[in-house]
Amino acid sequence: MLAAGSKVACHTFVFEKTGPIRVGSAAARIARAHAAARDLGVNIHPRHLADPSSPKQLHRAAYDAYLRLKAAAEADGIPPNLLVIVSGYRSIRSQQSLWENALNRYRDPNIARRWVAPPGGSPHHTGRAIDFSLGTRNDSSNIPALRSTVAYKWLVCNAERFGFTPYRNEPWHWEFNPPGFPTSTGPSVPAAPPRPTPIPSRSPAHLPVYAPPARRQEPSSSPAEIPIVGLPGFSPPEEKALRITTMFETGRPLNFGGLTGNFDNQGLSFGLLQWNIGTGSLQPLLREFATRFPGKVQAIFGPDAPRFFDILQPHRSLPEQMQFARSINDASQRNVVEPWRTYFARLAADPDFRQIQLRHVRWLMDVAKTFARRLGLRSERGLALMLDNVTQNGAGWLKPNRAALIQQRKAEQERQTGRPLTERQFLAVIANVVADTVNPRWSEDVRRRRMMIVNGTGVVHETPMDLARQFGLTDQPWETIPGVPSWSAPAPGTMQYPRPLSATRLRAP
Repeated sequence: MLAAGSKVACHTFVFEKTGPIRVGSAAARIARAHAAARDLGVNIHPRHLADPSSPKQLHRAAYDAYLRLKAAAEADGIPPNLLVIVSGYRSIRSQQSLWENALNRYRDPNIARRWVAPPGGSPHHTGRAIDFSLGTRNDSSNIPALRSTVAYKWLVCNAERFGFTPYRNEPWHWEFNPPGFPTSTGPSVPAAPPRPTPIPSRSPAHLPVYAPPARRQEPSSSPAEIPIVGLPGFSPPEEKALRITTMFETGRPLNFGGLTGNFDNQGLSFGLLQWNIGTGSLQPLLREFATRFPGKVQAIFGPDAPRFFDILQPHRSLPEQMQFARSINDASQRNVVEPWRTYFARLAADPDFRQIQLRHVRWLMDVAKTFARRLGLRSERGLALMLDNVTQNGAGWLKPNRAALIQQRKAEQERQTGRPLTERQFLAVIANVVADTVNPRWSEDVRRRRMMIVNGTGVVHETPMDLARQFGLTDQPWETIPGVPSWSAPAPGTMQYPRPLSATRLRAP
């Protein structure tokens, strides 16, 4: 784990580089703040709250950026209990209460204003300001300690690339204010479509859990005839990895329309990587499509388009969205019923929605590449295993207990054989450790799936597969690094998780 005094190499952060979120006159501030409340996009998932019992909201673009920031922080070793959200959107009423408390505490409006904005004047009214939990008390009397935390240092090094800028007086306060984003308080739309959200773990507490599909989908062609055709924006090794994982997830490679019901209590799962309602991973894709292409939504969903639009509105809570998802499942809660099955098939065929899916996949692929480099995995097979890990188990799959167990088993095998492990042997260690540390209910399913990648052949979901014959998977390097052999085992100690990454390693698209 990163120590509090750890050095974090990064560029020097320019405070408030793009300027603060601006507010105007008191009356205008209040009007815009109320408008901002109507534009809030999402309820924050309880796992990302410092106090899960106190619901909070954020502007949809800020929340998308936060999720990417949080996944990158955990991948860099920041513990999951840090950088959770203490405060997001605030109403005029809640800000009034904070302001009165500040006046009582500081006895001087000018001093109070350094720490709390008057009602109508807070960036929190926009839903784009976040107060983070940094691991110690957020208070004006605790500033030096807050600035010494590893979580704060990570933000200084990395927050800017996710669009967040700091407020100098408060180390815990950061604002989603990327270049080109409107700076006025009020209903605002990002200058570009919202960036992808990393795939949350299927478990509410990030417990790695795998659930096999409720219903197997037959491949669209015989296994030997599945070609590698060149997916725009992906290298051939990346496309091979994606085809394999999407085959596992949906029953067909590159199945943009994979659709399963509420068999795993996630409402419904849809798309290449089975984004779902229960974890909140599907809503950003649907909301982006509905926002950018409302005419297409009308054509695809026909008479049910108003219902589709309504369930994606900012004021709809996750329980309401889950109730909707369950309502379009059959009595067994395992299959989506008509006409919704047809609607989702039309959506999957739309080229613009396919591009949205691929942008979300692109981010996840970059996370997989980060882990492949970190672990010294040079082969296409190694990249495929990393993509499967982050797809099923989240961007933070390499938990401290897993990293330690991988290192231990690797060392034991090398002592027994008297020689370093080959890459494939090391992949087998990783695969088995992952299988041994998931929910026991799914352990053997996970092992079969991961060892299929390691060995190249096997049976998953009762389907025999040969990854070399079907997908062209090899042990050739997935990227070329001058002077680096195709396989070099991680040096002793380098797998002590977490290991800091440079600020440029983990990049969102």
